[in-house]
Amino acid sequence: MSKAHGKIIWGGEHACLYGCPAIVSDIPLYLEVNDGDLNFLDVDFVAEYLGVESCGVSIGGDLPMGVGLGYSSALVAALYDFFVERNGLEGTLEDKLKCINEFEAFASGVDAFGVTHEGTYFWAKEEVQKLDDVFFDFFVVNTCCEDVSSEMVKSVEMVDGFESCVNDFKSSWYQQDIGGIASAVVECQSLLEQIGAVDDKANEFISWLGHEGIAAKVTGAGGKTNGSGAVVGIGRLTDEQRSTIENDFEFEILYEA
Repeated sequence: MSKAHGKIIWGGEHACLYGCPAIVSDIPLYLEVNDGDLNFLDVDFVAEYLGVESCGVSIGGDLPMGVGLGYSSALVAALYDFFVERNGLEGTLEDKLKCINEFEAFASGVDAFGVTHEGTYFWAKEEVQKLDDVFFDFFVVNTCCEDVSSEMVKSVEMVDGFESCVNDFKSSWYQQDIGGIASAVVECQSLLEQIGAVDDKANEFISWLGHEGIAAKVTGAGGKTNGSGAVVGIGRLTDEQRSTIENDFEFEILYEA
């Protein structure tokens, strides 16, 4: 069995396609690949990339698909490890990243990095800086999403401000300034709303969290139709808040740390 974890983008999604840096962390939700009966494009692509015979696989784990937590990149990463181990190859991290990025042709590379590294990083195409471990409580909620990331990337209209937001986030992280981090999260969410990456349903939820004193944002490509995928919020949820999320909004709490 091979597996790969998901990722959270704290700031810089979408803009990273245009050279903006991002802040990315791993999240302990996993996708697992084992022997099985499934065979599809991703499987054949990785097998062909490695020059080995394709085969049936099974997919498991608790990393949800299509909500902005890096499922597609994690799947290719896990398939890469699966075929490397199965065929006794000498795989490398550099080669695995290349494989993921060739498959994710439209992507910036931050997802591939996020699903293959543990910890929190300031990521840019020119440089990578490892930050301290996450020092605050946070949670991830699935607001649902019917939009495909590749189509969302094509449909948003970019605005200025993302790079400044990411740099403010990084500076606040170094200083362990939770207030500064929360402000950067709120500003990044505002920018995501401006470019059209957040639908009304998710925006209502994030607004409610704000009234509850919780800074939150969409993490990933977002969505315009039925939810915007995963939302990350800073803080610890109360029982009453969990009940509202699950029963009133009918969203799923994916992770709490």
